[in-house]
Amino acid sequence: MIAQIRPIMARSDDLRRANTLRILQAVRTKGTISRTDLALSTGLSAATVSTITAGLMDARVLSEASVATSATRRGRPQVSLCLDQRAPLVVTVALSFNTARFTFFDFTGQIVFTREAQIATREADGEAINDAIAYALSGMMAELPVHSPAVRQISMGVQGVVDRDGRAMLWSPITAGSVDFADGLESRLGIPVTVANDSDASAVALRTLQPALYGGDFVSVAMTDGIGMSIVIGGRLFSGVRSSAAEFGHMVHEYQGAKCRCGRNGCIEAYASDYAIWRNARCEDPRSQPKREIDQTEFALMAQTAIERDGPERRAFVIAARALGIGLRNVFALMDPAPVALVGFGGAGEQLLEPELRLILLDAFQPDDVANLRIQWYPDAGPLISYGAAQRGFDLLATRIAASATGTFASDIAAE
Repeated sequence: MIAQIRPIMARSDDLRRANTLRILQAVRTKGTISRTDLALSTGLSAATVSTITAGLMDARVLSEASVATSATRRGRPQVSLCLDQRAPLVVTVALSFNTARFTFFDFTGQIVFTREAQIATREADGEAINDAIAYALSGMMAELPVHSPAVRQISMGVQGVVDRDGRAMLWSPITAGSVDFADGLESRLGIPVTVANDSDASAVALRTLQPALYGGDFVSVAMTDGIGMSIVIGGRLFSGVRSSAAEFGHMVHEYQGAKCRCGRNGCIEAYASDYAIWRNARCEDPRSQPKREIDQTEFALMAQTAIERDGPERRAFVIAARALGIGLRNVFALMDPAPVALVGFGGAGEQLLEPELRLILLDAFQPDDVANLRIQWYPDAGPLISYGAAQRGFDLLATRIAASATGTFASDIAAE
């Protein structure tokens, strides 16, 4: 008899976790919502919604927001529920060359504060990078008010190849080797850590913020000091067998061509990144060692010169557009043309790159397909990376909160 009961209990626990996660996701999507509307939107019974939301309120994850005043319902006014301001915090870490940007989010998705720290990524090994991040983050957490919610999730967006489980950075041009961020930071800070490619984080942000535009198939191209790509098919991020994959910037554009920061020659990035454009605009040898860091103020001035007059600066952007266009043409040959989000390069990209991009695509696809292809520019990558990383952190945190639903909701997750 006991052997028959245990599987039933396990299934009951799994169902409770799944239902709790559905309720949390519905509240996060709607902002404020009544228990009646929660039942309608999730398909759960009123009794199940009442039981689970009561537990989430005890755990200080949900709270009562206000009395609904809908004129479409009769009877006693509905009480709306919302995410509790005392719910746990998520911190995102956007790591780029020698810089880390830390953004603290409350569980409602609002930014608490943002800080930057200088971290010598190229010269340091993985242990030193983890030490520096942990030191900076510990200092920032000490700035939180005494009764502030605790940080319960760290979510990183990094430039480079990430393992499929989101634990480590396998390769990046900004470091000398791989870095095991999750194990390293969890052992130092005692807080769960997840890691994603920065381009993937941007794609998640676009899908979340603009579902009407990015709810299906699209590609997102990160255009900063490197070139990255995320491919979304049917609303789901494409990933490799073992890693984040989609290393668009390191596809071969020209065999044995220009020098890339990855150490190889001929990559798309060696023609289309900021350092590649800078090198070509200054008429330097394309096989010379790339400059380690480009001053973005100087880059913006160079881009303005390219807009204003013909010359080496404009030709450098044309070279970049051709490399990007040929790369996109190859990708679309596999999946058909799909909406494109180009993230980075300030305001210069739309004026200097898009016309040449469309010409390259027009050479391979039907004119109507190219004319109707939506290419959207997002000049500032930083906020998208942080927001997308935060969404991943919220999902993982909500899953852990839902898992605590099998107990008394006195979980350590929200017991500060």
